[in-house]
Amino acid sequence: MAVTIILLSLTITALVARSNAAEKWSYQMGAANGPSNWGNLPGYATCSQGSAQTPINLQWSAATYRTYANNVTFSHGKSTFPFRIVNDGHSVAAFPVNASGVTLTGGPLGSATYRLYNVHIHFGGANATNSEHSFNGTRTVGEFHIVTYNSKFSDIGQAIASNEGNALAVVGTLFNARSTGTIDVGINGFVASAMNLTYSGDQVVDNLNFGQFFSDPDLRNYFAYSGSLTTPACSEVVQWIVVNRIHYVNTATIDSLLSLRTGINETSPGYPLAGNTRPLFPLNSRTLWRTFQIQSSSSSSTVIPSIAALIVLLAAAMTI
Repeated sequence: MAVTIILLSLTITALVARSNAAEKWSYQMGAANGPSNWGNLPGYATCSQGSAQTPINLQWSAATYRTYANNVTFSHGKSTFPFRIVNDGHSVAAFPVNASGVTLTGGPLGSATYRLYNVHIHFGGANATNSEHSFNGTRTVGEFHIVTYNSKFSDIGQAIASNEGNALAVVGTLFNARSTGTIDVGINGFVASAMNLTYSGDQVVDNLNFGQFFSDPDLRNYFAYSGSLTTPACSEVVQWIVVNRIHYVNTATIDSLLSLRTGINETSPGYPLAGNTRPLFPLNSRTLWRTFQIQSSSSSSTVIPSIAALIVLLAAAMTI
């Protein structure tokens, strides 16, 4: 009997500790531990005092065009392998079970190599706008992040603790939802695998085709800038690469995640996991780069008069 009581006590203590850890910070707007107050929480001052925070608005006209010596590349990126997909109380994240061979290099990362850590999502329902970044002032249904860390560090914790500006590299991709038309099977498959992870700590192991999270053009056309983690402690240690293409998930599939909760069980359900998005921050003195050309409006305006003039000349010739 005594042993049973002790085990029950330890179980309750563990659950309480897990619940408290999940609630140290939250995405509840206006709450004392919500995004606008993260900087007031112990150890998280950078969330409000930092000058290179993420997310930002990706304004095409504000971005400077440039090219890099090498394309952004994932080694072994076309492989299918098992991921441990978990509701961590703040998002849904997929951790490779054994994918030490997947690395990221090229583009703004130069010759440095970055190891895959996880893929996670920020999302709302099909009618919500919960991407972290915005394109030209507009947010989408959600955004998924492929998180990597510089291979010179033994693990991601050491990388973050280094406070080096390029300790991590994150590839972000915004997505929308639709009921008909082409969907992107990478993010759609990930979301479908997570639909039954109702409570914090729920998890499943499933095979995901990592290469379906991106296309070759995605890794050639992107924004790049120096920023931060979008969760506390908001450390400014991230080289961001944000794909200049919106991916699509099935409407019913993304809406299936609306039942996911931040709490640990039915008794302590917390609040909906959807809406795990941080407000936008100013670019400040940072440079926002883009690797794609923007069609100039002036070029189209000069073409139209030229065509019109040609028609006039042809008409005049026919009357002679």
